[in-house]
Amino acid sequence: MALTIPPDLTDFVAKKLATGEFTSLDELAFAAIRRIRNREAQELEELRSMLREADAQIDRGEYIEINSKEELKAFFEEIKRAGRAGLSREHRSTGSD
Repeated sequence: MALTIPPDLTDFVAKKLATGEFTSLDELAFAAIRRIRNREAQELEELRSMLREADAQIDRGEYIEINSKEELKAFFEEIKRAGRAGLSREHRSTGSD
């Protein structure tokens, strides 16, 4: 498999190779690929963790049911209202204009 470095990355690659951290373009490419693979694995594990927590919250009854578009709209309107109220309180407490 051939690898062509685009012009916007050639200086970066040359500097990385010049440091001696990587002995070849192949080694640098493998490190980059491993980093991507590891980041994706970490992101997947974080997502799985969030899903486990969401399941636990549901099991504990910590959820709301929304059964219509109107209820969904009202839910988001309440979030916006609460956010604006919080911003207003913050604005008043800091004395900002």
